[in-house]
Amino acid sequence: MNLFVAIKFEQRHNKELMDGLEKVLKQGGYNPYFFVKNEGYSQHGRPDFTDMISNVVDKIRENDALLIECSQNGTGLGIEAGIAYMMGKPVYVVHRYGTRVSTTLRGLSRRVLEYKDINEIPGVFE
Repeated sequence: MNLFVAIKFEQRHNKELMDGLEKVLKQGGYNPYFFVKNEGYSQHGRPDFTDMISNVVDKIRENDALLIECSQNGTGLGIEAGIAYMMGKPVYVVHRYGTRVSTTLRGLSRRVLEYKDINEIPGVFE
């Protein structure tokens, strides 16, 4: 399954989490696509948001499902969830134990998984 992975990513603070998430998803047989990482927006300061959202829409369309890691809140995560939902793509949400998931994300999601260990994340698709 090809996955568009949405994760709050500011100034590479979540790089370790993103790298770990990519590793466990690939080990589980999934093909993760991280927009910020793959499109290089993290290295170029403030992007042109009109161009960026157009690219987000295209990339979500190209993937089978959306996986949101929402241990940290971010407006972009909700936007990506809404886009995927309106396209009829399944939306899955994962978050670290003890963190909160918004009511909106819960409502749009096929499944929400609270994890203690990153290796539990592929279980959201079962």
